[in-house]
Amino acid sequence: MATAPPRRSLLLLLLLLRSFFAAATPSITTKAVPRLPGFSGPLPFSLETGYVELDDGVRLFYYFIQSERHPEEDPVLLWLTGGPGCSALSGLVYEMGPFYFDFEGYTGSGLPTLLYKPTSWTQVSSVIFVDSPAGTGFSYDTTGNRTIPSDTIAIQQLHTFLQTWFDEHPKFLPNPFYVAGDSYSGIIIPPLAMKVAKGIEYGDEPLINLKGVIAGNPLTDAMTDINARVPYLHGMGIIPDELYEAAHDGCRGEYLRPSTANCANSLQAIQDCIRDLNDVHILEARCPEYPSLTIQKQQALQDHGRKRLLESAVWSICRNATYFLSEVWTNDEVVRESLGIHKGTVPSWLRCDFDIPYTMEIASAVDDHLSLITKGYRAMIYSGDHDSKISHVGTQAWIRKLSLPITDNWRPWYVEGQVVGFTRTYSNNLTFATVKGAGHTAPEYMPKECLAMIDRWLSAMATAPPRRSLLLLPQLLLLRSLLAAAAPSITTKAVPRLPGFSGPLPFSLETGYVELDDGVRLFYYFIQSERDPEEDPVLLWLTGGPGCSALSGLVYEIGPFYFDFEGYTGSGLPTLLYKPASWTQVSNVIFVDSPAGTGFSYDTTGNRTIPSDTIVIQQLHTFLQTWFDEHPQFLPNPFYVAGDSYSGVIIPPLAMKIAKGIEYSDEWLINLKGVIAGNPLTDVMLDFNAPVPYLHGMGIIPDELYEAAREGCRGQYRSPSNADCANSLQAIDDSTRDLNGVHILEKNCTEYPSLAIQKRPRLQDHGSKRLLESAVWSICRKSTYFLSVVWTNNETVRESLGIHKGTVPSWRRCDFDIPYTKEITYAVDDHLALITKGYRAMIYSGDHDAKIPHVGTQAWIRKLNLPITDNWRPWYVDGQVVGFTRTYSNNLTYATVKGAGHTAPEYMPKECLAMIDRWLSGEPL
Repeated sequence: MATAPPRRSLLLLLLLLRSFFAAATPSITTKAVPRLPGFSGPLPFSLETGYVELDDGVRLFYYFIQSERHPEEDPVLLWLTGGPGCSALSGLVYEMGPFYFDFEGYTGSGLPTLLYKPTSWTQVSSVIFVDSPAGTGFSYDTTGNRTIPSDTIAIQQLHTFLQTWFDEHPKFLPNPFYVAGDSYSGIIIPPLAMKVAKGIEYGDEPLINLKGVIAGNPLTDAMTDINARVPYLHGMGIIPDELYEAAHDGCRGEYLRPSTANCANSLQAIQDCIRDLNDVHILEARCPEYPSLTIQKQQALQDHGRKRLLESAVWSICRNATYFLSEVWTNDEVVRESLGIHKGTVPSWLRCDFDIPYTMEIASAVDDHLSLITKGYRAMIYSGDHDSKISHVGTQAWIRKLSLPITDNWRPWYVEGQVVGFTRTYSNNLTFATVKGAGHTAPEYMPKECLAMIDRWLSAMATAPPRRSLLLLPQLLLLRSLLAAAAPSITTKAVPRLPGFSGPLPFSLETGYVELDDGVRLFYYFIQSERDPEEDPVLLWLTGGPGCSALSGLVYEIGPFYFDFEGYTGSGLPTLLYKPASWTQVSNVIFVDSPAGTGFSYDTTGNRTIPSDTIVIQQLHTFLQTWFDEHPQFLPNPFYVAGDSYSGVIIPPLAMKIAKGIEYSDEWLINLKGVIAGNPLTDVMLDFNAPVPYLHGMGIIPDELYEAAREGCRGQYRSPSNADCANSLQAIDDSTRDLNGVHILEKNCTEYPSLAIQKRPRLQDHGSKRLLESAVWSICRKSTYFLSVVWTNNETVRESLGIHKGTVPSWRRCDFDIPYTKEITYAVDDHLALITKGYRAMIYSGDHDAKIPHVGTQAWIRKLNLPITDNWRPWYVDGQVVGFTRTYSNNLTYATVKGAGHTAPEYMPKECLAMIDRWLSGEPL
């Protein structure tokens, strides 16, 4: 978004200037809380409490919980509980925070036990819970409420709170920020967000990375919301047709203030019907705030068949009974001390104090919603559909007032294959969803479903379509296909079985051709994620070369099967075995043969146009557009351009082409998230100069030879400029001539050494480790490559794959003799442009590769001049160090893979799967 904050490298300077010139600014006190009374052991998340002390004597208390997934990258939410007068702890414990009280285990005396809640929104975001206004929770006014709080005052105070909080927590400024809450806070959220947005526009607070608003069952337009109760109750079957018709005719839709006797009589009859109804969840028992705990406990303990609070929206005992435990806990002195509560300021804490002095001024926040989404900010509005207090009927009514076009019409959304609500998406990034079975505070009733909802919505980029669970775009896709002229075409084939594999494939494999207008036919393999294809990312995997086939990446690197070399007798079809350490465990992967002449791709014109970097990028771009047109169900999934080796010069400019298309709105459907590149050729000068210092560092060339080369060549080893340099490089070449450049510890072999010779020592060598278990293999790894040639040139195999007959007489794993023009020597600028735009980057290096060594990769990364956010450190799998990693600002992660060669997943499959799984999930390595 254009309103995004500057990079982290500028933040400290701006904050320093701001604090230097600020006069009489509010202050903040903070307290780290590693443990809480009632919780067993240290907290499994980061909790901070504190006060923001405003100039008017108000002290706003807050709880801040960092994201349990990736606090450096995940959004920050300001959560406002309703009321006015309901505490932040109510939202934290009973709605979307990470712990809850053990009601069943409470005996009626002593301190209640706190239990961890795995369905907290802090799984995917950092959340600030604030007690607002003063008099709520632990917030207070040192002047004794000399000024009665109001909507306007609360908004100003919260705005000042945010400025002060972010001054104290600058590292969270780049994170996406949302103003969020439910119930009465629906009146506060939009104008507060507008105040932040205007500050950004005026330049007086450009640092907060406001992205939008989130509002649950929100009071937004008082007249509309209150008038909605009658039609809602009728629709839910609580009031009969005749009573509804009498009210409708007598009141003419205005139920707030009856203007006639008939209207008043009808409303009184309705009130008599619903007097004992629980208005915040029409199916639950209506109880006082704290019914007799003893009576309720006896009922709870006797009712062994009922479902637990966290498992069911309809609870068979009074939900309000659990609220009492929050008062027992918060009024305990040990608890208050652990939270850092100012002594004597709040004699008796209440979960909700509806008697605090407060002036309700704002009757409608609809205009602020419209202003925000018009400016490009996002909005997520959701309704528990069993709430009659602020029902979805009223919420949908005021949304209609916005007069936004519908981009995805009403449809169900799902969790674990079950319908859990319904949703509709509008233009300008507004999404509405109901939560089936939930009440007024939806996450309290349906925590798992609401976590899924908010995770999917937060994960959607503003420039990309929201995730499948909330949006698909069939109308736009149809329009695009109708308007397209002379578009490329695609043919696809489902492949349930493969020759050489025993039984049906345990994953979904599709093959096909994308037929481009220039006569090129690009062949591909598409394997759906074995975990969750509807939600997991889609990767386009580009094998290096140029000229190396997609099957090489699929079988030997990151795909789900491999050839049984040990079991091959030397004749017949090789056996395919399942590989559990495939990246398809966590992602959908498109493997494409590119350029034409590679693998099964071909050119019907006979290579009339010689492929080049530029042509390949254009062809792959067209390939993607065509492929996604055929597979629209994958458009909402996060998409990454990925690959290794020579594809390092293709990946960044291809991703940039997609990114520019998104900005120009000509292909905004692809949900591009970033790039993944392994041992990538990126800066030809740096990468080709890097082997000399790398070989020296690895002890392969001695100090004196390295020093002679360094002094003679002055760091430029690619083209010697003098005799001393040439002599030194020749001596180095003599030293390394028989070295395996792609893995310096493995044997240097020809592509396909005699299979019979290689098989005999292999069978005798019972102590050697298997290919998938060790990076250093005791026989020539290249021997296994021969099996791919045997397999792909088999007619039965080709028929099962759907290969066009007569197009590729002899398949080769890598054909380095295809005509090709290498044009791009420098892709660093494209990397910088991508990460500056907010796209992610994962760069990794097998540390035993001398071809494109980590030395060169780290050198061009340094050129980006990015601040380091997580310094060099080891990363682990199964308790063992498997590499080292460093994280930079702007979402760039670099990692080495210990013991791996040029194509790291080929050598260390388990470790590389762990690496990519963590990174794709937003977790630190």
